[in-house]
Amino acid sequence: MMHSGLLRALVLASVQLPASYANASGAVQIVHSAVPSSPQAVMGAVLEQDIRVKASSGFRLDTAQLPEAGSAYDDYLEIRRVTWTESDEFTGTVYDIHLSYQVFKGVRSPERLEVDGLPLRFVAGDEVLQVEAPAWSITVRPIIDSGLADEAVSLAAEMPAPARQFHHGHSMLIAWLLAALAIGLYGAWRLNAPPFRRRSRPFARARKALRKLRRSRSAAEKAQRAYRLVHQAFDQAAGYTVFAGELDEFLEARPLYGPLRGKIETFFALSRQFFFASENRIEPGYGMERGGDTAVLQWLETLCAELDQTEAAA
Repeated sequence: MMHSGLLRALVLASVQLPASYANASGAVQIVHSAVPSSPQAVMGAVLEQDIRVKASSGFRLDTAQLPEAGSAYDDYLEIRRVTWTESDEFTGTVYDIHLSYQVFKGVRSPERLEVDGLPLRFVAGDEVLQVEAPAWSITVRPIIDSGLADEAVSLAAEMPAPARQFHHGHSMLIAWLLAALAIGLYGAWRLNAPPFRRRSRPFARARKALRKLRRSRSAAEKAQRAYRLVHQAFDQAAGYTVFAGELDEFLEARPLYGPLRGKIETFFALSRQFFFASENRIEPGYGMERGGDTAVLQWLETLCAELDQTEAAA
């Protein structure tokens, strides 16, 4: 950008976190945070941060509360990118969150910036817990020599684009390359290959994954993984994390699922009962015996099949 030595990435330092970075109940805890180590940045520099959080079973990261790319984080930093992944453990879920910040403010003399810790919100049914990542700081340095007076600062004149001459041989080469590109794109479209790959439907993927669960894992692990797979399918279909209290908004925005409202509400009720009842088992009342993990898997697979058929027919 404005400086040939512009800092694009800074080395990250692991931070051992004290118990204060967990909520009072200990159900959600930040176990690792990596922030720029002694950074000295200039305008345009990109800074990276990694956060790992462990949440007990039932608690899910409210991804809608994460900052959006392109938004200002404070007076100096802008969010460039936010990504997150989740991995299941027997006792809960581990979330790995990655953020990229860019310094967008120029200074005429070095300034110290204190960056507030990122708040993270977790939800389990009606219960909401929040933790905050550690705060950190950077020193922002000027691109222009601080000894240079403001009136002496001027932008360099734009250089004209160099004139280019194309010969007949170049024109033929370009024509052949364009033809090859067109043939390649047509072949990719016919073969359903990138960039034309058609996205598989979320409930179809969930149904396929549920079938595989029958051949592996213990009963408790099967049920826990099955519920998470269907939750993820709902989140992917909506484009955000769907909670039980938001089903009216979800179905209002997607009326094609309306005929299956009763079964969708039953799924969220079963999920809540599974994660919060003793011994991670469903109670009677939904046509499935207590501890009947095979019946639960079959019911969830049927639900995903019906939701997928509804989506495919739309």
